[in-house]
Amino acid sequence: MKDIIQNGLQTWLASRGTALGDRSETIGASEIGHCGRMVIERKKIAQTFDNPITLVRGYVAEEIVEDFLKQAGFKPQCQMEIEIPPFKIHPDLVFEGANEIAVCEIKSPGRLPSEPHRYWRDQVTLQMGAIWMQKQKPVKGGVICLSFIDGPEFWPLTFDEQRYSRLLDKGLYLHQCIKQKETPKAEPGESCWFCPVEIKKNCFFANEDTTRELPLLDKLAELRGQIKPLKAKEEELANQLKEFLKDIPGNAVKTANHTACLETRVTTRVDSKTLKHDLPDVFSKYAKVSKSEMLRID
Repeated sequence: MKDIIQNGLQTWLASRGTALGDRSETIGASEIGHCGRMVIERKKIAQTFDNPITLVRGYVAEEIVEDFLKQAGFKPQCQMEIEIPPFKIHPDLVFEGANEIAVCEIKSPGRLPSEPHRYWRDQVTLQMGAIWMQKQKPVKGGVICLSFIDGPEFWPLTFDEQRYSRLLDKGLYLHQCIKQKETPKAEPGESCWFCPVEIKKNCFFANEDTTRELPLLDKLAELRGQIKPLKAKEEELANQLKEFLKDIPGNAVKTANHTACLETRVTTRVDSKTLKHDLPDVFSKYAKVSKSEMLRID
């Protein structure tokens, strides 16, 4: 049954991929906002950004949103192809009025982010720019987000011509890298989440002349700095509460919001240090090697 489902997924996705054409030698709007090095290297190893289930989830979300909009009386153009050589751009939804035009991209993350990711905004900016150049009308855009955990969200976006120009230049540079078989510089950041190990290894040291920025690392370091004093305060308050409960009958207390109970638990463990010293052969026979990861941030 698992094989039937797996084969069905691949066949279904292959039919959708054929509709959008072969992207191994082209650059798409959804790729330009990512790390250029990762995008080019992934094409070399023929690896997509998502696993099959994630891709199916994205296509299903698109079909659901399109259907809801049509039921509400809207008539969007779906997957319109806009050609700006050497690029072919395919916005999920295009709404064209007499005096202006709107572009929307549909996303389906597991959980809703607090704001649209930068590479989402870059993708819609490229789509808005392509429509603006083709239609010569005022343009606006947005990201429709359908999380199957958190529900729907919509973020409106305004067109930034300068940002569009910079992204277009980057796209042309990446297109040149494909044709000339060059590797772009690494751009550590949000794209690192999508980067496979064989591409990511040694990435941060590939361009010694680049000032490296990794917002994820900065956020984690800041959070750890906040947690450390909170843990110390938690331990201090816990010790005070334990002393208080020792003098309470039953060693328990209940308030309007919480219940606290002090319990004594007895556990029996093997003294591995003594066992290793007194019976090294026995210790070696039953010792179990475990492996864990430690993330050190300085």
